[in-house]
Amino acid sequence: LFSSEAQAAELFWDGMYRIRGQHFNSLSLSQSNPNAEGSSQSVNHRLFLQPNWRVNSKVSVHAQLDILPYTTWGMEPSLFSDPTQTTTDPFFSQSYGSPDLMAYRAWGELQTKYGIARFGRMPMHWGSGLVFNAGNEPLDEFGSTVDQIEFAAKIDKFFITGAMKSTRENFVNQNDDTWDLAASF
Repeated sequence: LFSSEAQAAELFWDGMYRIRGQHFNSLSLSQSNPNAEGSSQSVNHRLFLQPNWRVNSKVSVHAQLDILPYTTWGMEPSLFSDPTQTTTDPFFSQSYGSPDLMAYRAWGELQTKYGIARFGRMPMHWGSGLVFNAGNEPLDEFGSTVDQIEFAAKIDKFFITGAMKSTRENFVNQNDDTWDLAASF
């Protein structure tokens, strides 16, 4: 009450919850295909949370969590076990499904008198999203994520940035991750 200064950390949350129903007349490319499977439909949901913890005015930690990501309503994980056994043991079996909670991204930021340093696994968005898209919009399925160390400074009206990063696009079955050195003015 009588102090003019308070030392405290701040935690705030951002995020979204989405329910989406989909109906497809046919997943085949041709209606005349004799092996066309006909119509299919599904309902899935996704809870996407972004906790941001400001330790003080100079240090912050950010994360992105996916809870039940793209999980179809009523779906149970598919289990497989040792083929020599006649029963499935859920404890020792593995699931084909995705985990119900994924820490998708986590990074820290440190503001200095010269600029801001960022480090960790963070979203990457470049230009209008033609090459790299952060994937943070409600209808986005995938996003570009980088493991990065970056320093950005503002000199007069100009920004100067340098970074070393490992880029992954989340494309299935493509081992095309790269190491980048980036500089911008």
